[in-house]
Parts: sequence; structure tokens; C-alpha cells
Amino acid sequence: GYSDSESPENLNTIDYITMANIGGNATDFGDYSSNMSYLSGCSSETRGVWALGHSGSAFSNTAYYVTIQTLSNTSTFGSMTEARFAPGCSSNATRGIWGGGKISSGGTTDTIDYLTLDTTGNGTSFGDLNTSRQAVAGVSGT
Repeated sequence: GYSDSESPENLNTIDYITMANIGGNATDFGDYSSNMSYLSGCSSETRGVWALGHSGSAFSNTAYYVTIQTLSNTSTFGSMTEARFAPGCSSNATRGIWGGGKISSGGTTDTIDYLTLDTTGNGTSFGDLNTSRQAVAGVSGT
């Protein structure tokens, strides 16, 4: 989890591995639009999407994406409903959801947003977690 006394290193590097190659090393995919930490990401078959990070004292509400089959830098996907970082994230082939996170007031949030992964646009409210929290994990099924 995140501690207020920590000073994480913000990076803009995106690496990939070829999963069919056992023991392969990471290779440069492209660059993230800004130096961020504590992002959460998910994917469809064609897009990787990251959202809700932290850079210095700035909390982000922005989502970014790459087309998985094409080495490239990120492009802006849209904005989420609330700026925060360290949310949990999960997806299926159609939709990604981001829940919780740390907010600029120093507390945490119970907000859940979703994006339709294969179209760009802004996040939409999906509901609320049963309690406010940050640094949660997500799982998905088909």
C-alpha cells in the first residue's frame, strides 16, 4: 500500500514481454504520456487502458490507452469521474472498472467508474464499494 512518507519514482516507460517465450526479458513498448505512479490498468483483446495515477502532488482523473498489437506511446482515452490514485481495477472483453483510491483530501473513496474499452470516452459511475479504500485488487472472468 501507499504511505504518505513514501516518495515513489514516477516513470513513463511501458514495457512488454512475449508470453509464449519462457524466460524472456521485457522490451520497450512505448512511453506513457506523463510520469505517473500508482496507476491501475486492464485490457480488452485490442487495448490496454491505464487510469487514475499520481505524479508529484497531482492526482489524476485521466485514462490513457495503447493498441496492444502496435508498439506506440499512450493516447488519451478520457476522464474518470473523480481524481484519485491506487484504485483496484478489473475487466472483461468489453468493460473495465476502477474502484476506490486515495483522494487529494488525504482520505480514500468508494467510487467505482467504468469505461467501455474499445471506444474512447469518459468514465461513467458504476456504483460504490461497500467502504472507502485504496490499493485494492481486482479479478475477472470471461
